[in-house]
Amino acid sequence: MEEQLCFSGSLLSVSELAGMPLCVSQHEASNLTNVVSDLASSGMVVDKSGASLVPKAINSIGGVDTIAAKNFIAQSKLSFAQAVSNNTNFTVTDLPQSCMKGDSTSIKISENEYTKGVEECKSILFGRLILKKGEKAPTAKQLHETLVPLWKIKNWKISPMGKGFFEFEFSTIEEMRSIWSTGSCNLKFGILRLSQWVPDFCPGAQKQSNAQVWIRFSDLPHEYWREKTLIEIACVVGMLITLDEPTRHRVFGHYARLLVDIDLSKPLHNNILVEREGFAFHVDVVYEKHPEYCNNCQTLGHHISQCNKLKHGKLVASNK
Repeated sequence: MEEQLCFSGSLLSVSELAGMPLCVSQHEASNLTNVVSDLASSGMVVDKSGASLVPKAINSIGGVDTIAAKNFIAQSKLSFAQAVSNNTNFTVTDLPQSCMKGDSTSIKISENEYTKGVEECKSILFGRLILKKGEKAPTAKQLHETLVPLWKIKNWKISPMGKGFFEFEFSTIEEMRSIWSTGSCNLKFGILRLSQWVPDFCPGAQKQSNAQVWIRFSDLPHEYWREKTLIEIACVVGMLITLDEPTRHRVFGHYARLLVDIDLSKPLHNNILVEREGFAFHVDVVYEKHPEYCNNCQTLGHHISQCNKLKHGKLVASNK
């Protein structure tokens, strides 16, 4: 099957795009570098001028081979009429009429088509990749190759959405639910946090409340220092990323030290009751330095007591 790419909301094949001029907005043009990086996994490139899109290899430094792209375009025999020959047929009378609402031009879309779009998205999951410190963001292809042996299902697709978000489309709702039930994945380059598809999702509008924080389990007997046991205890706080080396090799017995991905919008646990057959005991949790979280802005960087929005009388709806 011929490769396809979604560009500016339209799903177009390579043959449709070859030699066809693309009109890009200033916002899209500023993101061409990211688009090119993502296209590396599908074997396509965009001319940096935004002039055309063709199937071709990305060079070793991740840039665009513009000479090869122009040669490909020159060899293409497709006219503009041929390139758009597969477009959906419609008449002007089928389209809604625009109108002015305040300072904005308004258009009301077909509710029936929107409902169909919602149905098509019910087998989709969103994923947010939170990179480990010092790690480089993977391409969609690299992420796909990492997840294939973990998920062990066939015929699923991945699409980068920007801002660290990815969209995962599955063949059936059952497959989607089976993957969603696994929750978050601790990958070599970071934590992939999965969530169910929701309407009107915008990556740029999402708030960041997770941070990687070192924690300590004080006075923990050494028979509980096995990695799986520490992971089980730490899951109360968040997802374990790694153990520090003294803890891993048990060369420092005062406390077990772990790096955990924590959602700071939720209350922190300062004490955990650990249970096993016929016995239970408490473990204190000590948090090393972590970023402040503002419950008003719902973002990291400052405490609610220093929130500028509150100083100017702006209170988010959830905290009214």
